[in-house]
Amino acid sequence: MTKAYSEDFRRCAVENYNNGATRKEVLSIFKIGDNTLTRWIRKYRETGNYCVKKREQYKERKLKDEEL
Repeated sequence: MTKAYSEDFRRCAVENYNNGATRKEVLSIFKIGDNTLTRWIRKYRETGNYCVKKREQYKERKLKDEEL
């Protein structure tokens, strides 16, 4: 699994967009996807921060190996 983008990286991308850079420019400069930028912008507008969401541990299997 890949690592999450840092909070600083997210902040730079969103601030560039908010300061007048086009969406296309931000995507090409930071090499990120359109949906990624959209999520970061929405999260910033809703919460006012760029926090990286903590990853959850894997859930235990519902069936044990013996039951399969």
